[in-house]
Amino acid sequence: GSGGDGGVLVTERQWRPLSRQVAQDVALSMEEFLGLSQAKLQGLEFVAEYAALVEAARTGVAQFVAKEMEKRTPMVKELLKDSRGTSSAELEGQLSALQAEAEHLEDEQEDDDERLRTCEREAAAAVATVRAEGLARAGRLARQLEEERAATGALEQLAKEQEVALTQLRAAIE
Repeated sequence: GSGGDGGVLVTERQWRPLSRQVAQDVALSMEEFLGLSQAKLQGLEFVAEYAALVEAARTGVAQFVAKEMEKRTPMVKELLKDSRGTSSAELEGQLSALQAEAEHLEDEQEDDDERLRTCEREAAAAVATVRAEGLARAGRLARQLEEERAATGALEQLAKEQEVALTQLRAAIE
């Protein structure tokens, strides 16, 4: 169909595969199974490490802000009380120091964000690699299974033909 803006709408039914293939059992050697399992575990470890880093970053920032607010609130209240008799130059100096510290914290936040993005990319790449290896392995095993089935079918046909030939030979001898 088409949307109100003239674009094409695609429904879930249109992009979903028309026929669902039933997954066939694939036999793996213990070594192959352990290799795939290890690769999957590595991918999951990257994802878990990423999630832990994200949570630590969020928690660390929240805790830092809470501590700073707790530490500075009494100072600000005291400054506001004393500001009536204090020179504006002194207040400007303190404000300037606070602004410099805020800029420093913003720079640290940017560095932390960059490290977090790097971890995200590494985790995504590791998961993609594990999934690609698993899919490639499953494809190779499915092809191997089909080849084995074709060979088995050919051998069964040959065995039937030989049995017919033996039966005909026995009949000819009798």
